[in-house]
Amino acid sequence: MWGQSFGGKIAGLVTDPRAAVIPRVTVTVMNEGTGAHRRLVTDGSGMYVATELPVGYYTVRFEASGFAPLERGRVKVDVGGETRVDASPSGAQSRL
Repeated sequence: MWGQSFGGKIAGLVTDPRAAVIPRVTVTVMNEGTGAHRRLVTDGSGMYVATELPVGYYTVRFEASGFAPLERGRVKVDVGGETRVDASPSGAQSRL
């Protein structure tokens, strides 16, 4: 018997303005209805996946050293679905 999922997932790729992948970006996924959040870090390929998220709307925030934070709101998660949220932080902050 196969298990049944009651949630979905958000996945994506983070790149810089030149389309180069950015590893080790902190990704925060927050449920807009409950305030529950999960933190992830992109892998060496700039990818991230937040699995088994309850159905609802989410805000996804991306933070990386040297780049201004980027936030996407009203990201919808459906049962058994994968919502793709790619990001390319712009407005690079000056590096010290």
